[in-house]
This record gives sequence, structure tokens and C-alpha cells, in this order.
Amino acid sequence: MENPSTTTEIDNGCTAFFIKQIIMPQKNYISTLLLAMLSEESVHPYELINRIDQAGFDDWVSLGRSSVYNALKRLEEEGLVESNEKREGNSPPKNVYKITRKGRLALKENAIDLLEQPASFASEFNIALFALGNIPKKEMISSLDKHRKKTNNLAKEIGEILDERKEDIGLWQMLIYQRLGALYKAHLRWLNEITGLLKRL
Repeated sequence: MENPSTTTEIDNGCTAFFIKQIIMPQKNYISTLLLAMLSEESVHPYELINRIDQAGFDDWVSLGRSSVYNALKRLEEEGLVESNEKREGNSPPKNVYKITRKGRLALKENAIDLLEQPASFASEFNIALFALGNIPKKEMISSLDKHRKKTNNLAKEIGEILDERKEDIGLWQMLIYQRLGALYKAHLRWLNEITGLLKRL
């Protein structure tokens, strides 16, 4: 199986689309995520990081403690959030961040912009697909089978979360899990089709 060249067999317009939608990683929308989190409650950055981790958003955006602090600093400079010192008992004072009116307007505009954009399914898996021609058929099928098993486990895990925690998670977070579950199921169907096709080659 030979890998087609994106420069000789695909015209420039298609190549640009291919690079943008298939290979390039998604943009980091951490600022919008932070504003959305702060729209629910004013919190310290450490607590904000914990909530993002508990919600599973760190699986979808490039996130680290330093990036959260840097983003909050930038949002404060832009007037989208404000910080105030808060002391609890004998503990040292800590900065608590709160979304501003300007921040809520920016959050609404950003969320609407994201909702209106076509969904991007860029991932590392697409790079592997692009390189399939370099893998022997037997190893290719074996790797796809392993991928399918792992994907199936993730789909089951999401189903269990929806069954066991649907009373605890909010509506918007539930929609995220439902969408992920639907995407995994569609991906599994595609995997079955493509694996069958490769076995017949």
C-alpha cells in the first residue's frame, strides 16, 4: 500500500484543508474555558485547576498549572476577570478570581463563535492513518484491533459515567459526555468497516 503525496496528487486547496483539518492540532481555547468556569463561581487558580481536571477538560485542551496562571493574568489585563485577596482563618491570603461584566460578554461571543464553527476532528490518530503505507498489513490490522479495544473501553466508561453520575453532573457537561459517546460509537463503526476492508486487500 503506497501513501499518496499531498503535493502531487492533491491540489493546493485540498492540501490546505487536509493540513488544517486532519493533521494540525486544534487551537487552545483555554481562555474561553476559564471564563466559563468562573461564570459559575469565583475561585482560586488552584481550585480552578482541580475543577477542570475533575470535569475531564484537560483531555481536550493543552493545560498546565503555568498556562492557567498565565491565561488568568492575561484575562485580568484585558479586564475580563478581576482578582481579590481572600483570607480564610489563619491561612495566608490568596487571590480569588471573578469574571467581570466585560468577561461575560466576551464569554458569550466566544461561545457563540465556537458553536457556529464546523467541528474539528484533528488528532494524532489521523497522522497515523496518513502513515499507514509504511506499516506491514499484519501489524497494521493488529494495531487497529488494539485501538478498537481501547476505544470500546472508553465508550463503555462514558456510558457508565452517564448512568451513574447523571444526577450529579450539570446539563452542559452531560451534553459533552453524550457527544463523546456518540463520536466513539461512530468511530467504532468506522473501525469495523476499515479493518474489514484492509483484511480483504
